[in-house]
Amino acid sequence: IVDENSIEEGLYPDGSEVSIVGIISVRRDKLTKSNTNMAFITVEDFTGSIEAIIFPKVLSRLDSVLTENSIVMLHGRLDVKDDEGSKLLVDSAAPFTGVVESFKIRLSDEQLTRLDKLKSIVYNHKGTVPLEIECSYGVVKTNNILVDASPGLKEQINAIFPGSIS
Repeated sequence: IVDENSIEEGLYPDGSEVSIVGIISVRRDKLTKSNTNMAFITVEDFTGSIEAIIFPKVLSRLDSVLTENSIVMLHGRLDVKDDEGSKLLVDSAAPFTGVVESFKIRLSDEQLTRLDKLKSIVYNHKGTVPLEIECSYGVVKTNNILVDASPGLKEQINAIFPGSIS
């Protein structure tokens, strides 16, 4: 989980796009001024917890997924405030069905000449999943480069390297 220690160490600054997996331990619904529901949930794993905020438009899509005691993968942006603690502003959520062992990218020899573009994308999506690059030379496992394996990362990579992620 993205915990306060990793945020304080500057690994995840305000506005960082992250994906987390954890169990929803608490859910509180609140009626907004415009008479729509939003939710506040606490997501926990073995390393800590974080509060997540789900605004009305997002909640209307994800309500059935966000139940107490469910194991979920959440994706969103961090809202880091020194005085209030950090929160996750949720964009998407899905039931968690298993562990992601690595994030695999297949690159052609021509695409390998543009690794600088891949590097800038990857470093904006730091996470917990090792990056694996497959090319004509073989497979390079980069256990020291960890990514968030989010839909946003996949979209950005596929935009620059079409067909590299299935």
